[in-house]
Amino acid sequence: MKVGKVYDINKEWYHGTGHRILVTRVRRQRLGDVTPGEARAEGGYTVEEFTEAWKRINGGWDPDEEVVATGPRQESGVPLDASM
Repeated sequence: MKVGKVYDINKEWYHGTGHRILVTRVRRQRLGDVTPGEARAEGGYTVEEFTEAWKRINGGWDPDEEVVATGPRQESGVPLDASM
């Protein structure tokens, strides 16, 4: 992902959601370091709800796993950048 680019949000690699995100920051962080504010930004979750949603989607939770975090972001209504 690149800062300043707009991406479609996919539920799976072949199923789009109809939403888009504008990436305004990209950084690496440990999954276990997610803050309450980051969990809220991911869908209105508490940290505990985010953890459970992650387990359902990804099959497990490793707090030491390094993930790419993006944000803050804008969803929907963002025109798709044809140069993606």
